[in-house]
Amino acid sequence: MLVYDLAHQLAREITETEEYRNLIKLRNEIHEVEANREMLVDFQKRQNELLKVHMAGETPAPEKVEELEKLMEVMMMNPVIRDYRLAEIRLIRVLGDIEKIIREAVSPALMFQEDQ
Repeated sequence: MLVYDLAHQLAREITETEEYRNLIKLRNEIHEVEANREMLVDFQKRQNELLKVHMAGETPAPEKVEELEKLMEVMMMNPVIRDYRLAEIRLIRVLGDIEKIIREAVSPALMFQEDQ
């Protein structure tokens, strides 16, 4: 089987996990309330803006960071958004674990060492 076939199979398997299904369920719940959806979209937009600044090697404006932190505090008081964000973190952790497994398997071939 080709490695790409395995990658597609893994992607299908991930969509069958409890973490993924729970995230989709909570995402759908967020979409049921326009205010929740707008709050989350606004947060993600602001978060992406700060990430772009950081990736450009610049320091984000402290007031922008503070705004994002305050918005996160407000969001975490909303049980649906809080549960969604926690579910998102759990799925990201699963994906990170998978990436680590793959990276560890191939890293010896990617790392040149003088003694080899």
